[in-house]
Amino acid sequence: MKTVNDTIRVFLLVALMLFYGQAVLAEESPGKAADDLQKVSETPDRAEQSYTQADMQNAANSPVLFATIQATETKLHAAAEDARRFLGIFSRLRDAFGSGAITDFETLQNNLVEPQIRLDQVYQIMPDAHEAVNAFLKQYPDLDEIVKSVDNGESIRDAVLRLQGFSAAWLNEMKLNTRETLDMAAQTIDQQGLKRLKEVENMPAEVKRQAADIAEKYVLDFADLLLQIVPVTFPELSLEQKAEFPEFEEARRTHWQRKQSLSLETDKVAAAIAQIRGQIVEAAHHRLENARFPRPAYAGAEWDAVENDIRAAWRQAMGDTMLLKISIHSPWEERTEIRWRDNHWIIGTYRYIGAHCLGKPFSGEYKVYNLTFRNTMQADGSWGRLEYFSVGHVFDILLENVDK
Repeated sequence: MKTVNDTIRVFLLVALMLFYGQAVLAEESPGKAADDLQKVSETPDRAEQSYTQADMQNAANSPVLFATIQATETKLHAAAEDARRFLGIFSRLRDAFGSGAITDFETLQNNLVEPQIRLDQVYQIMPDAHEAVNAFLKQYPDLDEIVKSVDNGESIRDAVLRLQGFSAAWLNEMKLNTRETLDMAAQTIDQQGLKRLKEVENMPAEVKRQAADIAEKYVLDFADLLLQIVPVTFPELSLEQKAEFPEFEEARRTHWQRKQSLSLETDKVAAAIAQIRGQIVEAAHHRLENARFPRPAYAGAEWDAVENDIRAAWRQAMGDTMLLKISIHSPWEERTEIRWRDNHWIIGTYRYIGAHCLGKPFSGEYKVYNLTFRNTMQADGSWGRLEYFSVGHVFDILLENVDK
């Protein structure tokens, strides 16, 4: 019987701790999280129009930021799961004791001897209850001292007041973890300047989603869970007696204001990202409308054979992708190059030539490829087969603009 009593006693005190902790959590300024999230919506330097593949890849990778977000998310998620576990055990205990409210230790002791109490159910859940209590006390030894003070004659009301300090430190740790994550996200975005395409389109959206999930789903929903625990476990803390516990109603009101503020700010971030993405799409559409196929610098009968060689090299490199038009923009350039390969030096002589090629890939769009081709001087002094060497850049074009 004493084991049951001790376990329920700790649960009652833990619930009170969670309730007062919510009041502490609510003291955080609603505007601070909003200010942090607002940093995400800063616009980039729109004068920068071209981005390399390396730039995009570097922008997409922020290991320090996302590792911190994930670590904080995991910690807060674990705290929320602990609270849900406590709530589940509370509900099972309440069902085992019937509909009567257990509001103090004396009532608990009296109810234990009533015939309607099904002690077999209580003992069935005691292992889970003991495990949860022991794990909680092991993580927070200061709480164990407060529990013992009740055994030594301290009133529940005095013990609850002492719990305010403990719960403040407990929830402040969660607030700091969340704040550090938001600050790091904002700092990272400030440092990089939001100047690259992937940062504009992906990184702000990802940071907004992660930060909002942490601040709202785990902190605010966790606070909602605490508010659910208190009325279930302690009916005397209902709204009818809020004069004795004004912190309860104040916490509920402040908590709602925080959720509203955060929701508004996340909407602003989403709107800013949509605006930036719209500008990118508009700029891409403008470039497409004005794209033209470059006129050839070298053409005529003497270059027809070269164009045929380019078509053969295209088929070998591009497969079934259609080649519709060729515009040679640079003449032959012969170079002798020395390369270190397979532990020895290799000397080779090559001829390079550049051309714009109009192709139609399987995706259906028409694209202009700026390609370089080359052939190699053979041992007898002749030139080998022309082959694809590299691509400079690619841009889309409308078919009706090819000959303009």
